[in-house]
Amino acid sequence: MSEFDARRIYQEHLDAASRAAFRGDFNQFLEYIAIPSQVVMADREVVISTSEELELLMQDYALNLQAEGVVAEREWCIEAAFVPNMPDMIAGTNLTEWTFADGRPPRRFANRLVLLHYPVGWKLIWLQSDLACEDLNMISPEFAAAQAGILSSLRPQ
Repeated sequence: MSEFDARRIYQEHLDAASRAAFRGDFNQFLEYIAIPSQVVMADREVVISTSEELELLMQDYALNLQAEGVVAEREWCIEAAFVPNMPDMIAGTNLTEWTFADGRPPRRFANRLVLLHYPVGWKLIWLQSDLACEDLNMISPEFAAAQAGILSSLRPQ
């Protein structure tokens, strides 16, 4: 497969996952996100290890977009390629743009994704965003702290 194929797959994934997340359609969104997966924001990170955690984060995302006055979300692929010697993995970069109801200038930020091909289709396994959680309260500090506490208790002493 070519770089063109990787970009097409990446963009199709962005379009479908973004529509589902923006609408708050958890069942549709779950088709595009692997469990477990990792989300790394500018100010915190979490591993989503259950569908319940994913649903909680997705609901917060949709509600926070509405509360912030975001009326449209658009994402577009900047670059994407198959990972060398791994035809079932794509890494890429994209931009997200939010349009606000009150006429504020659109907000843009970059993201990096890794997609892995499963028998049911391409799913996100890793997301890194330039957006800080505090900008949208996407990952609550309590959720991140609880997870950090759990993970640190599992590390060998």
